[in-house]
Amino acid sequence: LIAGCLTPARSAEALPGGPTPQLVKDINTVESTGSNPKDFTRAGEYVFFHADDGVIPANIWRTDGTPEGTIALNFSTDIQTIEKYVINSDQFYPVEDRVFFTVFDIDHGRELWVSDSSAEGIYRVKDIVPGPDSTSFSKQTALGGRLFFVANDGFGNEELWVSDGSEAGTHMVKDLIPPEKYGHQVIGGLTPLNDKMLFERYDFDTKTADLFKTDGTADGTEFITTVPQPWGFLQGDGVVFIPVFLDSISQFRLYQTDGTAAGTVEVADLGSGIFVREMKAMSGDVYIFVSTSEGLKLWVYHADEDLLVLLHTFYDPNFPDPTPYESATGNGKLVFSVNEYDAYYGYDTAHLWVSDGTVAGTQHITGNFKNPAKLQSAGKGFIFNADSGAEGREVWKTDGTQAGTVQMTHLSQTICSRLQMTTKDGRILLPLDDTAAGGSAGCELWSLGMSWPRAYLPVVVR
Repeated sequence: LIAGCLTPARSAEALPGGPTPQLVKDINTVESTGSNPKDFTRAGEYVFFHADDGVIPANIWRTDGTPEGTIALNFSTDIQTIEKYVINSDQFYPVEDRVFFTVFDIDHGRELWVSDSSAEGIYRVKDIVPGPDSTSFSKQTALGGRLFFVANDGFGNEELWVSDGSEAGTHMVKDLIPPEKYGHQVIGGLTPLNDKMLFERYDFDTKTADLFKTDGTADGTEFITTVPQPWGFLQGDGVVFIPVFLDSISQFRLYQTDGTAAGTVEVADLGSGIFVREMKAMSGDVYIFVSTSEGLKLWVYHADEDLLVLLHTFYDPNFPDPTPYESATGNGKLVFSVNEYDAYYGYDTAHLWVSDGTVAGTQHITGNFKNPAKLQSAGKGFIFNADSGAEGREVWKTDGTQAGTVQMTHLSQTICSRLQMTTKDGRILLPLDDTAAGGSAGCELWSLGMSWPRAYLPVVVR
């Protein structure tokens, strides 16, 4: 192959036996544009999502991947009218087999709701701020069948709360910010640590954070220690990793804590003149993306060896500030995308990379695709969708090797949104629009099998 040339895309004819998409359900039969399903979230045996069914915009649905198992969920109160409520269409928070979310209605403001997946199983958890005023919610994190979150009850500062999905089981964990510190301290950093929830009380004046752990009760909330300014929290194996910034010397250090004062220690010096962009944990290793004057660097901290290793530097003078996008872990590999300069296209675009934690095993996966999105672990590999040239955006799978990166089939339908895709029982669920293929459903929920023939893309040399 000539350097810089792309191999022509393989079509379904070149991949005999490739999976054929199946329409799960035509949800919106009122409008030809379809229901535009989005926000797919797995919880228990179902995938929850929002869809415009032609009656209620962004209504809540759940599916088991079958037509009969795809139903709209009804509210257990009297607010089932478009005029009285607006569902927060941003995100669901899964807790075992349920999902929490927020809903606004004119009588109660925006409050916390939950669904147990039954047809009539949507109900308000608690009117934390009584009356029409709304409660602010953030930092939602699941642990042990409960949802921990930061909220303001309208009478004070934002504090840590917990909910088991019942009104009686939804309460403030402990009042930790005194009135004189309102606006100067915040609660954050919620990260599961074994059977406790680790969190921080950050002080803007001192640029330090008090670390706590809690079982969800006031008596079970313990102060651990104080650390320098945290820049993130990452759950590891029995520990939480925390990159901290030492303002006095302008340096980043990597800390870890096991939930005790003695076990909260510095484990690596990340240096100065950097900015921590993203972290990912896998099998005791911590992958750290940092921006520097020399480009984007990927480090790995091997906890069992207490060793920090530079895996790769992403840099090109045409685009000196590469950015990490998505990442997923599985089967001993980190697969990730980085927005960097592409000499073939002459501008920056997202590329797919893989790392096994070694320098030699950190490699660019090339192919007839760019801008991979919705990267996620699936079975023995990973799936994603990507811009595949003349074929448009297609669904791909990779085992983390060049030869094992394949376009799964050629879609006659169009992927509605590159940001919406998940898996259920060995099948991919995603929104597809069949209009261009002569269909009449519009953008609806489809499924695609994850098995395909052993056909591989040839290596692309650039």
